[in-house]
Amino acid sequence: MESISVTSRNVAIFKKNGHEEIPDLIAVEEPLFVEITSGPRYNKTRDHFCVLMRTPGHDEELITGLLFSLGLISNVKEITGFFPISNAMVVELAEQVFYRPHQARHIQARSSACGMCAGDFMPPQKAVLATPQTLTSSQLLAMLSLCNTVDSAFFHSGGTHGAFLFDGTGVRMAYREDVGRHNALDKLVGYGLQSEIIFSSSTLIMTSRASLELVQKAAMAGIPCAAFMGAATSAAIDLANRLNITLIGFLRDKRFNVYCGGSTVICED
Repeated sequence: MESISVTSRNVAIFKKNGHEEIPDLIAVEEPLFVEITSGPRYNKTRDHFCVLMRTPGHDEELITGLLFSLGLISNVKEITGFFPISNAMVVELAEQVFYRPHQARHIQARSSACGMCAGDFMPPQKAVLATPQTLTSSQLLAMLSLCNTVDSAFFHSGGTHGAFLFDGTGVRMAYREDVGRHNALDKLVGYGLQSEIIFSSSTLIMTSRASLELVQKAAMAGIPCAAFMGAATSAAIDLANRLNITLIGFLRDKRFNVYCGGSTVICED
């Protein structure tokens, strides 16, 4: 299997009784140079925005989700065009969008592993106070089992993070993955915005740990419940508490931790 998301490389595997060299599937990580065109119709300017280290694929969703999570756009109609050029993407913003190049100075280069400083990230006035939704433990574990049925680059390479979105009845609506966990969520949110998905009754499940940045992105989209297969950081828990988000960690085969919003999760024996 070789696609835009995985490729093959030779690897030496060492074991107790020797080693062998075999081809192995590796997650692809490549740069995407993003430029933004903005301003009045007859006086537009084009500026460098950032370089994203990401897994190729769903680039328009990735950029849409990123611009939305940064508060630079409020809906997909504020993007009037995407223009791919080799390993770059030019994004054209609508005339009414107030954008200045200095708004991007803190994300000029963004690796697949990096996050953002809280002070430079989500505009507090644009945070969404989530409306709690009730979820049973069996519903959550059933969603987890659906995550494991996806034929993903993670399954083939072990090198990506996955972001899954479920509706209020536990139906999987979308899945996106990337070498960067924040990229995976940006792609998912971008897809949801383009598809006019109602986030306010959805549940997010991610294969990563729960960091501040991921909770911020969920909050910007209005997702009321975010579950992660890894641990949660203190900053993530504090923000989830402030924004009324149900935050779940260590989501595994038959167990999980509820860090906040426990009253919305109903335990079923």
